[in-house]
Amino acid sequence: MMPCRSKRGGDVFGLQAASIKYIEVRGHYVVYHTTEGEYSEYITLKNAEDKIGMSCFVRCNRCYLVNLRYVDAIRRDYVIIGKDELLISRPQKKNFLSAFSEFLGGKR
Repeated sequence: MMPCRSKRGGDVFGLQAASIKYIEVRGHYVVYHTTEGEYSEYITLKNAEDKIGMSCFVRCNRCYLVNLRYVDAIRRDYVIIGKDELLISRPQKKNFLSAFSEFLGGKR
C-alpha cells in the first residue's frame, strides 16, 4: 500500500501500486488513474515514479507514467488504456516500445 496525500483537505489515502493504470501530470499535481477512480497528489512525476518503484511503469511522454499491465494496444503514436489514448512522444517512443516488448516477453 502506497500512502498518498490528497489535494482536498490533505487527506491521506492508500493506493495499491498494482491498481494504478497510469499517472498523469496536471499542473503541479499528479493524478493517479486507478481501477477504483482518480486520486490527486501534490508531487512531481519523478517523485511519484520513485515512490512506486516498479519496473512495469514506463513513461510514454513527460506527462504520463504508464503501467504496462493495463496497456490494451499501441496505435501509431498512442498507447491505449481502456477508453484513454495517451500520446507517446517521439523521444520516448523507442524506449516505451522496447519496454512494452520486454514486458510482453516476460522480462519485466
